[in-house]
This record gives sequence, structure tokens and C-alpha cells, in this order.
Amino acid sequence: MNYLFFAMIFLLLPLLPQSATQPPVPSQLEVVNIDKQPWSTAADNAVARQIVSPSNSRAKKISMADIIIPAGVEVKRHHHPVAEEIYYITSGEGIMTINGASRRVGRGDAIVIEPGDVHKFLNDTKADVRMIVTSTPAWTPDSIVFNP
Repeated sequence: MNYLFFAMIFLLLPLLPQSATQPPVPSQLEVVNIDKQPWSTAADNAVARQIVSPSNSRAKKISMADIIIPAGVEVKRHHHPVAEEIYYITSGEGIMTINGASRRVGRGDAIVIEPGDVHKFLNDTKADVRMIVTSTPAWTPDSIVFNP
């Protein structure tokens, strides 16, 4: 008798409407549009906007920013005591330095920066460098320590 019950369920399941077999869409579905986020300019002339962060979304532990480093600009040497970052270069190229080791990086490169790594970025070209930067925990102005 049990086998017959399960066989009927198996045969009838494909006939049910899809909404009955798929999980419901979360009622808190959130979409943040990058084009609606404001730009800000740092003291070193790098330009950034938060794509997703605790300040503009439900994200609590991670942030993602769109950053442009104009030609000739160097992002000041700094570190984050707690945060891990990933720089993903979407256009341009420059010199990434982490803990004194430097390397030319460019479009398609991802650079992992661990907590405490002292790092800087130099755009030594005549074109802007654009990158997506993720940070966990989420970036805040007090999560950065500038180094001489």
C-alpha cells in the first residue's frame, strides 16, 4: 500500500503547477542599482561609490565598491586591521604593492589583501584604472589605517 501511495505522488508531481513545487521568492528581495549610488572623491583623488554596503542595503558583513583611480594617482599606503579585501581590475593597469612587494596588474586580475597587509596602488599610466573592491567585514571610514 505504501508503495502505491509513493508511486502516485511520483507520477502526479509533474502535473502540479510549478509554484507548488518551487520554493517561494523571498519577500525581502533587494536589488541595488550601481547607477543610483553617489560618487565621492578621496583626499588622494581616487573616486569611489559603494555598490552594496550596510549603508545602502541589507548587507551586514560585506561591502562592494566601484573605484576609479585617475591617471597619475597613487592610493596612499594603508592597511585594514580586520578587513580582508579583493581588488578586481576591470580596466586599465597599474602597480600594486603589498607588504613591500610590487607587481604590475591589469584588467582581469584579482588581488587578495589579507587583514594587516600594508598596501597601495599606483596608476602610472595615462588612462584611468577601474576596479571593483570587496571588503569583509564591510568597509567603514574607521576600518582604514594610513601608514607613513
